[in-house]
Amino acid sequence: MIGLCVGQPSTYWNTFNAGNLRAFELCAVCPLPAAGECGPQLEPLGLIVAGIAYDDKGVALARCPKCHYPMPRRKGYRNGVCGRAACPDGAKRRKRQQARAKAGIRHKPSMFREQIRELTLARVRRADIAEQLRLTPRGVREIQYQLGLTGEKLARALAEHQESTTSRKAA
Repeated sequence: MIGLCVGQPSTYWNTFNAGNLRAFELCAVCPLPAAGECGPQLEPLGLIVAGIAYDDKGVALARCPKCHYPMPRRKGYRNGVCGRAACPDGAKRRKRQQARAKAGIRHKPSMFREQIRELTLARVRRADIAEQLRLTPRGVREIQYQLGLTGEKLARALAEHQESTTSRKAA
């Protein structure tokens, strides 16, 4: 049995090639993957085999739900991130990242847990904390929530903080 990939440019089956969509289309209708006879004899490193894209380490990659190209794996993203300029999701993400970089916003509010705690107990507004530490107010809110500095817990923490600071001043 001859596969549908015979006679096609071999670069289509290299992961992250512009011809990947054609490779996926051919693999979807080819009889060889169903028969278990598709693929190279070696590890599928950086190739599309039987309609599945693999990275250079041999790990299967998910496909972008918008543009259907394989998505490279990135730290912090379970299914990877589409980085194609033509992808609608990629363009939105790049605009968001550029806006953050332009505003000078840092990406890791968890690095400022202790500072957020101190400023919250000093009764500094969330927006002011975010501006001072160059974070988003949402990131500050998430850390405050993780630390239990919201609602009734915040009121108790503020009362305890006030008592401890007044007792230090008296001593």
